Amino acid sequence: MSGRPISVEPAAQDNGLALMLSELIGQNLSDDPDRGPLLERMEGRVAVVAEDAEVTVTLHFSGGHLRVEDGIVGLPDLTVRASTEDVVQMSLVEMGVLGLPNPRGEGFRKLLSAMRTGRVRVAGGLASLPLMTRLTRLVSVAGRGRDTKT
Repeated sequence: MSGRPISVEPAAQDNGLALMLSELIGQNLSDDPDRGPLLERMEGRVAVVAEDAEVTVTLHFSGGHLRVEDGIVGLPDLTVRASTEDVVQMSLVEMGVLGLPNPRGEGFRKLLSAMRTGRVRVAGGLASLPLMTRLTRLVSVAGRGRDTKT
């Protein structure tokens, strides 16, 4: 990976969600260099809406780079709507075989429960399954996905 893999747009500098996600992903990339190829294969836009805080960010993945933007910028391939607490919970999903979420992990079960009750809603998930899976691996601090082929 050449240069800085993550940039936060000036308009997003005062957005706490933007800063939290960029720092989390940056730390995960630093702690686990095997995630670098994962970032390089990510293409698309993910909107994250923290409904309780009324804050939105767009994560724009392109060419091995992540640009974090304030609000919804462009047409997202994937949109995640959740409370701030549930957004944080996403980073606690344990990774299992082939870099997929571990269905037996506590973090995954909590997230699945939040999705079943409608506290977490994902739009575009099936159409953007590779992007969603890679994003989960990129933000997860609970498990290090070694298989970078997913």
